[in-house]
Amino acid sequence: MNNGKKILMWGAAATVVLVLLIGVVRLVGSSLGGQSLLIALPQPSEEAPLVVVEAQREEFPLQALKLFAESSAISAGGTPLGDLLPIFAGADRSALIVTERLTGIAFYGALQVDRKEQKALAAGKLPDKWLSAFVAPEVTPAGAKGSFEIRAANLMSPLYVELDGRRAFLADTPADMEGIRKVRSGETAGAKRRWSLERRWKGHMLLSDGGVLAAMAGEEGDADPVGLEIAWRSDGKSDKDGEAKWRVWGLEKRVGKNLARNLKTHNWSTETPLVPDHLLLSIGINMPNPGRNMANLPDWLKSFAGQLTKMGLKDSEAAGLLTGPMTLSLGGRTQILWFELPGVVLDVPGRGKLAYRMLDAFWSQLFMGAEPKPVDGFTYGGSTDLPFSVIAAANDKKMVIGLADPSMAQNGEIGKLLEGEKKAIGWLFVDLPKMGTSLEEMSSVNALLSSEDDARPVDGDSTKRLRDALGNLGKLFVVWDNPTGGHAKWYK
Repeated sequence: MNNGKKILMWGAAATVVLVLLIGVVRLVGSSLGGQSLLIALPQPSEEAPLVVVEAQREEFPLQALKLFAESSAISAGGTPLGDLLPIFAGADRSALIVTERLTGIAFYGALQVDRKEQKALAAGKLPDKWLSAFVAPEVTPAGAKGSFEIRAANLMSPLYVELDGRRAFLADTPADMEGIRKVRSGETAGAKRRWSLERRWKGHMLLSDGGVLAAMAGEEGDADPVGLEIAWRSDGKSDKDGEAKWRVWGLEKRVGKNLARNLKTHNWSTETPLVPDHLLLSIGINMPNPGRNMANLPDWLKSFAGQLTKMGLKDSEAAGLLTGPMTLSLGGRTQILWFELPGVVLDVPGRGKLAYRMLDAFWSQLFMGAEPKPVDGFTYGGSTDLPFSVIAAANDKKMVIGLADPSMAQNGEIGKLLEGEKKAIGWLFVDLPKMGTSLEEMSSVNALLSSEDDARPVDGDSTKRLRDALGNLGKLFVVWDNPTGGHAKWYK
């Protein structure tokens, strides 16, 4: 599997949680009441992408993992994971490890079964709760009592199951099941069991890119993985609302060490960014001063700074514009040619006269000296409708630049979310149901814009599954409290 496919595959897991984001070197467990199930599973390779989940029934992230398992890159590998997730979700406690090997995606896990399930498995039969996960299943004994193999019409490869008291172990390869036996016998150590975030909470997840990002960047030597650990709990009434804590590591090289060291918090409760309604996504960040040497910026920011200097701004002016809070939003509607697409709006507060200097360069360089129409609430710059709707305007408090109609309706939800965020580096808001609908629209637009030679047919079923899965996930608001972590909440 090439690096490009790996990024798409493991990026799917990152969109769901946050989008999210990804990686780990150390595996840990949690105290969920009783012995950890994770500690009974073999520790996977630290050099491969992975997902580790340990949760109680009400906190199992079924929809998020279903989205991941049914993504085209994962499902094309033939793993039965997607069909089996409801079994894990229905258990009182469960632990699951998904990783990548040369042969493709592999998974193994453990779950606590009730007395009725235990009795059925001990007799070599599928529990009633499991039957809906299989189409025309065939159960074959495999060695010791309580150990068997399952084949089914909806499984592209066999599933191996073994019962040990009230614990059932599942794996999609005989080798992984043998590894589980070695852990249970004490021959090898299991995955470490201590989580670092909210150990009393009933949901924990750890994600790893296995060094894929480092390899893509062409870094030599050991490829340090990028990692994300998440702990969460729902409101107790449903899985539609809840809160989370998270921490990330290994990102320093990706974003630039100097930039990471200089990150500072900001009082976002005082900000009123211009955010379009029908919002899909919005992200705010308090950017640190890049310093005099723009060449030291990470590539992703250096490119943006380079565009500013090409427009005639001095390095010091570009640095000033890049320093401080800014908010980028995707939402509303704008028309490009005959297509209606989501608009993009950048809100940059507190830049003073630099904002006016930026707008002079914007209209003179990019729009050949066009005279923009005035925009209500702004004293400088303006908007134009040709060749498409553009706003680039400022007042004494802020500058707004975007592909959007200046008369667009504004979103009030972000302001309410920011009211309590008085000390944060940044934040992210995603309306996942709307994002799913928009991605479906974009797939159709992409097909129309592609030439006949490179056009690919849109997979309607895959797109619909993606839309439906995102539709079940609600809205996500993630706050970056410090350089390595923060908190989040999700809600309908």
